[in-house]
Amino acid sequence: MFRPTSLHVYLLVILVCYHAANAARCTSRTTCRYVDEQIEKLKGNLGYVGCFVDDRNRLFDTKKPNSNTMTLKRCREQCRGFIYVGLQASRECFCGNELNVKRYSPQQESECNRVCSGESTRKCGGTWRMSIYTVNV
Repeated sequence: MFRPTSLHVYLLVILVCYHAANAARCTSRTTCRYVDEQIEKLKGNLGYVGCFVDDRNRLFDTKKPNSNTMTLKRCREQCRGFIYVGLQASRECFCGNELNVKRYSPQQESECNRVCSGESTRKCGGTWRMSIYTVNV
């Protein structure tokens, strides 16, 4: 399964903006099709960015109430207006607009090993590890 990193998301945003601005004069079918395919991959993966470290200073400073039925959908609804949602420790939801990958580095997927309290098929971070998604897909 395709698992985009924050770099993938950044590059994809650039590609989408470029593609949207130049769609009318797109001359290379191969390039245009590639961009469309990358957008679909990100959408198909529900906007997953990756597993990141967190600490007491917090990667995202907006925290929503903990929930024993936390899901990606619930966290996204609570974080409308933000760019990112972060799921942590099975039941925590955080919102943010900036992903500081120099301070809060990407981690191995195995470190985001806790199942969401309300969604048994999705991982919701871990101990000081955050599963990050985009709010909008």
